[in-house]
Order: sequence, then C-alpha cells, then structure tokens
Amino acid sequence: PSWTVALGQAIDTLKARGVSVIVSSGNNGSGLDMQAPACIANAVSVGAVWDSDVGAKTFFRCTDETTAPDKDACWSNSSTTTDVFAPGAIVTSTRMGGGEVSYVGTSQAAPIVTACAALLLEESPHLDAADIETMLKRSDVRVTDSTNGLSFPRLDCAMALLAFFSDGFEGH
Repeated sequence: PSWTVALGQAIDTLKARGVSVIVSSGNNGSGLDMQAPACIANAVSVGAVWDSDVGAKTFFRCTDETTAPDKDACWSNSSTTTDVFAPGAIVTSTRMGGGEVSYVGTSQAAPIVTACAALLLEESPHLDAADIETMLKRSDVRVTDSTNGLSFPRLDCAMALLAFFSDGFEGH
C-alpha cells in the first residue's frame, strides 16, 4: 500500500541521516511474512525469544509447550528480513503511576535492542546507523526460528559494546 511506500521512504531518509529505526517484527507467528515497518529493508527488525523457562505458555493464539532462555517464541514473526532477536517474554517493567506490569511480544523485544543502541551511541555519538546495526548483530548466540529454520543473532549488548572497542569504532 502507499502508506508502506511512504513509511519506507521516511525510514530510508532517517537511515541516510544516521538514525537507526528499530521495529518489532510482529506477533502473528509467521515464518514468512513481515508486517510493516519490519519488512522495510532499512529498518532493524526484532523478533522475540523467551528470557527464561516459565513452563508452557499460550499467547497470541499459539502455545509454546516448552520455554527456555533464547528459545524463539511461537508468536514471533521472522523472515529473511529479520535482523536480530531479543528477549520479549516475559518482560516486567515499572508501571506508570507505580507498581509493575508484565507483557510479552516483539513490542517488548524492540525496546531492549533500542536501549543497547542508545548505549552504543552514548559511547560514540558519531556512530552511524549502519555501524550500530552491525554491532547489534554481534553475538555468539544464535536463535533458530522453528517456523522457518532460519538462524538469527540474539542481541548480546555486552558483545556489541566489546565490538565497539575491538573494531576501532571508538575513533569514529
């Protein structure tokens, strides 16, 4: 649709200006389709993994009979355009007005990747979007999506920061 084209142009412009656009891959459990804006090449698309073993869980009309750290969530979309996976289940955070709230979804994983990008920018405000994306994908941990058999890096922010220093980005 025309709105996707317009969104793609906006994301392309942002990346050309050095801005990383980090987006959720979606929660339809698809191993083939990516929703906009995750399907846009210059967006960094983020799928979700479990953060721990919490037993069998059902969310978004699918059930993971087993959960474990770095296991892909059955509801997380991925395709050949997915860039990185990050913890998206179960994420507990503070609630506006006090207290805590727990959620699942790729909308929980994308902010974790965004926070890592912010740490990288804190180290060097002059990093461009391509450098940040490269560092976000630096991980020895791989996630294989059970819906399509594709393998993706799982965010490892400590490794991304090490890459920053070992690859000479600090002089960038």
